[in-house]
Amino acid sequence: MLYSVNPATGQLEFRMAGGSLTVNRLVNGRIAIDFPAKAVSPADLEKALGATAAGGGNSRLDLLVELE
Repeated sequence: MLYSVNPATGQLEFRMAGGSLTVNRLVNGRIAIDFPAKAVSPADLEKALGATAAGGGNSRLDLLVELE
């Protein structure tokens, strides 16, 4: 529906109260959506997990936390 109403190519940007949502139409016709992510502080993680973090790391898609 997104591109059937207006067969635009390239990038669309939706501006919302929480930030921008970017949608890209790929060469194969599929769409890719870049969902905004909220940074998480170590203190927030410890509170959410109810444990003390000994270490951790992250990639673009995953977060790994080592607990004591």
